[in-house]
Amino acid sequence: MSGRTLPNSNNLGFSLMKLILASKLMALIFILPACQVTTFSNITDGVRTAVTYENSSKKRVVSKTIEMFDALTGQWFEAERGVDGTYAFTSRGQAVKRQLIANEERASGGY
Repeated sequence: MSGRTLPNSNNLGFSLMKLILASKLMALIFILPACQVTTFSNITDGVRTAVTYENSSKKRVVSKTIEMFDALTGQWFEAERGVDGTYAFTSRGQAVKRQLIANEERASGGY
């Protein structure tokens, strides 16, 4: 060899990895503030309001729903307040609950 040294290939790989890591971290910095945030407020025992905001600044509401707790599944499902003041699952909430139970029964042989 004529006195020329080639760059250490290990250092190139390490630099490339640092560059990739740095670009991923920068992307994450921009993505995290854009994540939706949901807050919950209790209405009564077993009934709550779920408010989902566009991001952590909580300036723009994306959705607002009432949810009711189902003791059988241990999950919250969409509900609505009736004219008599009681809460009941919406048709969508009932469908999601039925699907959850069906999936559990398939997976474990029973709920």
